[in-house]
Amino acid sequence: MEFDALGFGVCILSGIACFWLFYKCIDWFEKI
Repeated sequence: MEFDALGFGVCILSGIACFWLFYKCIDWFEKI
C-alpha cells in the first residue's frame, strides 16, 4: 500500500512539473 501511495505521489508531482514546464515554454514563446 505504501508503494502504491508513493508511486501515486511521484506521478502527481511529475504531472505538476510537466505542466509547469509546459506553461513556462508557452510563456517563453510568447515573449519571442
